[in-house]
Amino acid sequence: MENAIWNGKRLLAFEIAKDYYTEKMIRKASYQGELLCPDPQCKSPVLKYCHGEIREPYFAHRDDTQCDYIQYEKSSGVFHGLRLALYEHFQACDYTVQMEVKVLDHHYSHLFFEWEDGNKTALELGTKSTNLKDVEQICAQYKEKDISVSWLVVDQPGKPIKEEHTYFLKRFCLNESANRSLLVLGYDGETITQYKEDPNSYMVDGRKWGGQGYPALFSYKAHLTHLYFEDGALTTMGFQEAYETFLKEKQTAFENYKQQIENDKKQLEDAKEQLQRRYEELQKERENRKNGFLVVNSHGQDYEELKQSILPYINQQEKPVKDAEENRWIRCEFCGEVKQDGEFVSYGGKGRVNLGKCKACESK
Repeated sequence: MENAIWNGKRLLAFEIAKDYYTEKMIRKASYQGELLCPDPQCKSPVLKYCHGEIREPYFAHRDDTQCDYIQYEKSSGVFHGLRLALYEHFQACDYTVQMEVKVLDHHYSHLFFEWEDGNKTALELGTKSTNLKDVEQICAQYKEKDISVSWLVVDQPGKPIKEEHTYFLKRFCLNESANRSLLVLGYDGETITQYKEDPNSYMVDGRKWGGQGYPALFSYKAHLTHLYFEDGALTTMGFQEAYETFLKEKQTAFENYKQQIENDKKQLEDAKEQLQRRYEELQKERENRKNGFLVVNSHGQDYEELKQSILPYINQQEKPVKDAEENRWIRCEFCGEVKQDGEFVSYGGKGRVNLGKCKACESK
């Protein structure tokens, strides 16, 4: 046992051993039967103090007894070193904190905090074995006493998890804790990983965006010394800023992804339009060839560019010359200029299919 009562004051076994004279005084109180079990319902409350070279200091009942504290010690022995590490950390933060306090019937809180505004908070440690019934019963009892509760999961920190693919206590923290985040404390009592889901939806054309390196569950690694309470919720220093940065970067990546999709769609549409235009041009070329025309592929050019495209074909007099827009081109026999047929007063005839007289020369 870690706790004992002496002269109305709570003792912690690990603190006693830090000073020789303090331990000597407690050993004397022990053999005089002055050390008592912290459980007020204990039937055999007298304790003894024990400390040797192998085991760390602890308290034990002198006689066998039915005691809630003994049952608590047996069920949470795996947390012993972690409770001490957490207790010392929060003391160093100047929090008013107690370890192993019985505020509920037949249940001890691992750590218990009292705040300046009169509010109280219990810190509970849990594992993958902590089930729905345990959590609901404990939370309901704390609620009846107007005590808030924070959960710290003891597990391997840092490993990637998915909300829908993990055990109950982790899902409970992600969905029902005060700040909807999960804190996992490593068995070493030093490393912590804090997780929180991204609440946003990323859909494009009815399909969910894969994230491109941005998971649905954000994780943040920290050290025990970074653990603290903010607005009544347990969190780690720097977590909120990192989480908000993650959301912004993810949103930017998503917007870029959407823009890329739009660009790809636009390019595809442009390619389809180009193919359709080319198909139509080919159809026109085939039709014009049937009708005896020579069609120059000149789509999208301005007047001068069209003219330059026509020049290599205009001197032959076997087939009339057209551009891709169905404009016919003629060379003036008098001035030599190449123009569209609308600029001519006359043109064509046997042996002079692409020759004529332009309006400018006619007016002279």
